[in-house]
Parts: sequence; structure tokens; C-alpha cells
Amino acid sequence: MTIAIIQTILPIFLEEETQETEVPAILNEKLKRSLHECEMICRHAGIKTGEITDIRVNPLLRSAWGRCITDRINGTHKIEINEALLDDSVPDLSLKRTIIHELCHTVKDGHGHRKGWREAADRLEAVYGLQLSPANSAEDLLVPSSLSQVPSVRYVFRCSDCGLIIERYRRSKFVDSPERYRCGNCGGTFEQL
Repeated sequence: MTIAIIQTILPIFLEEETQETEVPAILNEKLKRSLHECEMICRHAGIKTGEITDIRVNPLLRSAWGRCITDRINGTHKIEINEALLDDSVPDLSLKRTIIHELCHTVKDGHGHRKGWREAADRLEAVYGLQLSPANSAEDLLVPSSLSQVPSVRYVFRCSDCGLIIERYRRSKFVDSPERYRCGNCGGTFEQL
């Protein structure tokens, strides 16, 4: 009985899921072209990025501009982009900056914003002047506020030892008492910026 129900419901669920995430072919082409250009920029700067198996728009991505998902079994990566970055009113540079930011997560030790990510971001900043720190707001990426559902960062902290930046959108125990916490990278203390 349970198998029959699953066989009946699963095709409907999958159909609904595909309809939600379908993106016009022209936008998929724009994403793939932008990814290729960004990979070339990284390569020219001497940064060896990981293998990207897919780049796509995630219409459910509301709390970030982009996301890099690592397949821990085979070491490949998928990049998801907030659909607001593909709007005609948003400069291509904003999309490319986000893709490059996500590509930095694919370098060795680039998970989160650890050492590998910071080294790649610093290198790209030195070569191209790109500011790749996590975007604080829609204004940082020149996205009209009417398109943005990404909340603005309200609290920013920096590790006093390694310089790791921690951002928070809302008040929390960490925001109220940063002195009670230590950096996961180096064990340093945090100071609010």
C-alpha cells in the first residue's frame, strides 16, 4: 500500500519541483557563459579552482546571493545563484563577482571563508581589484532593493588573530557576548566592527 502511494505522489511532486526551478534557456546560457569567463579570470590570476559540475538559479535562495555546494564524495562543486542577479537592471559585474566569490570556495581549504578562500580572494583583489568579501547588502552588488530579499548584515565581527570576518543579520547570543566565543580557525577572540 505504501509503495503504491509513493509511486502515485512522487511523479506529481517531481513535476511541481521542476516547474518551480525551470529557468529560461537564455538565462542558463548567461550563467554558463559567465561561469566560463569567471573561471578564465581565476586561471589568469593563478588560482586553481575545483571542478564545477553545474551552475543554476535557485529560486528558493533568499538569504544569500550565491552558494557553493561541494560533493564530498567526488570533490566536485555546484554553484547556485540568487535569481535577482539575472535581472536586466543588475550589472553583469554583480553576477560575475558573485560567481567568482563562489569559485573561491572551490579552492583547496576554501570551505566557508577559511585560509584558501581568503588567499584566492586576496589574489583576485591584487590582480583585478575585485572586492570579494561577502556582500553586506543589495547596494553592494548594485541590485535594486525591489528585487532583493537578502537581508542586510547588521553585525560584523573580526577575529583579532586571523582576520576572519563573521557577519550576522540578527541579534543572537554571539552578537550580545562575542567575548564568550573563539574563532574556529585559530582560537582568537572577536571584535565588533
